[in-house]
Amino acid sequence: MTLVGLPIVGLIGFASSFVTLKEFAARVGFGRLDWTFPIGIDVSILVFLAADLVMAKHKISAPILRVAAYLLTALTVVLNGVGSDVVLSVDGVLKALAADPLKALSHGAMPVLFVVGVHVGRSALRRVTGVTGHDSIPLHRWVLAPFATPRLYRSMRLANVGSYQAMLRQRRDLEGYRVWLTEQYKGKDIKRHATRRELLPFEMEREGYTVKAALALPDLWAAEKRAMDKQAERAAEAERRAAEEAEAVAEAERAERDAATKIKKLRAEARVQAAEAQIGAETGTAVATAEAEAERARAVVELARGEAEQARTRAERLAAIDAQIEETEEQAARKAKAAAALERAAEEERRAVAAKREAEAEKGRLLAERRTREEEEARAASAAHQAEADRVEAQRLALEAAELARRVAVAEAAAQTAEEYAGLAPRARRERAVARMLLAAHPEHAGAATLTAEMIDERRVPLDTIAGRWGYSQTVAGEYRQKAKQLLVEGYRGAAEEGLPV
Repeated sequence: MTLVGLPIVGLIGFASSFVTLKEFAARVGFGRLDWTFPIGIDVSILVFLAADLVMAKHKISAPILRVAAYLLTALTVVLNGVGSDVVLSVDGVLKALAADPLKALSHGAMPVLFVVGVHVGRSALRRVTGVTGHDSIPLHRWVLAPFATPRLYRSMRLANVGSYQAMLRQRRDLEGYRVWLTEQYKGKDIKRHATRRELLPFEMEREGYTVKAALALPDLWAAEKRAMDKQAERAAEAERRAAEEAEAVAEAERAERDAATKIKKLRAEARVQAAEAQIGAETGTAVATAEAEAERARAVVELARGEAEQARTRAERLAAIDAQIEETEEQAARKAKAAAALERAAEEERRAVAAKREAEAEKGRLLAERRTREEEEARAASAAHQAEADRVEAQRLALEAAELARRVAVAEAAAQTAEEYAGLAPRARRERAVARMLLAAHPEHAGAATLTAEMIDERRVPLDTIAGRWGYSQTVAGEYRQKAKQLLVEGYRGAAEEGLPV
């Protein structure tokens, strides 16, 4: 019946306002196209509201569509109420209404039928497509609290709180907190005596924060500041280590250059000493050979003279022989000196070779140290990369934990609302609250269709927690926990975010 009646009502309203709007269009100069004016306005209202619904479905904000539809609706109602021949001014509209109020009311009511039909269809379409929006404030609240309700509506829109019940709970919590804070200060003016942190819920209420969320903001900001300070300290430490490593690399390179210069110098000195020893040895050998040849020549001459003269005495021959013997000994001494020079040259060559080997060993040690430093730098870079990955993972886990806490709070509030609406007894509601605590304590079983008694560890929700929340003894708390476990085994899963029982 509703599906058939709504289009009929909408067509009646459209047909009733068509004539009036067409006459107005003809009067203001539309001419033969005056029939397009009423059709254009009514179709525009329908199209704008439907387009707003499509944009909301795709999470695109387009408030201009709703504003345009509402303005066209107001224009339709005004034109139908005051008639087609009215002058569109404040005085003209007021005079037309005062002249015949009943006529204005009857004509203005007809386009309202069309607008109501369009809005009802739009609401049904929103429900079918699953598009969620802001809850409407009940009409009785506008009547019973005409001054406070606009402020409530304004808060819902500014804070983007879509649930009317959620906004009411937020207001009740804020008023309860105000009463408690006034009691803490013995009835004094809390704006003058309370601390800035204690007044934070009143300041953040316009932004949609609950009392608990507003009071937790300073701790959250302090935690974020500590995290930023630690990150800055880590960055400064990394820069300091990088500077130290760069200095160490520069020092190693300077040492390597000094060692190379020293090796070159030692090699040059060794070559010079070897050349000097070789030249000295060659010179000493030539001198010794020449002297030996001269001595042999003199010996031959003396021998010839002795044979020629044969008149010399035996003593002279013996003296000549003694002189020859002395010259032979002197020659031997010279040869020994030349051999000693060669030995010294060989020793210098061995020293040069040893110096070269030592320089090569020093170079190998420096290369090994450099490779060790490069490996340490690679490990440090890997550790820094891992630390950054750990930080990103920690942020991700913190965001997931915050989202989980938000969803748990929303589910808890939705479950309490659903239980109040179902009219459950207080004990049954507390048993379900404990069941939700057990369910939140087992995130590994989230989404499980079936839970067994072995899968639920009731020790994750201590009896002290249950007893402290409701002020019962641990015996009664144990009974609540056992009943909650039984509810989970029987299939109870809390409530979804939209407030419907699972």
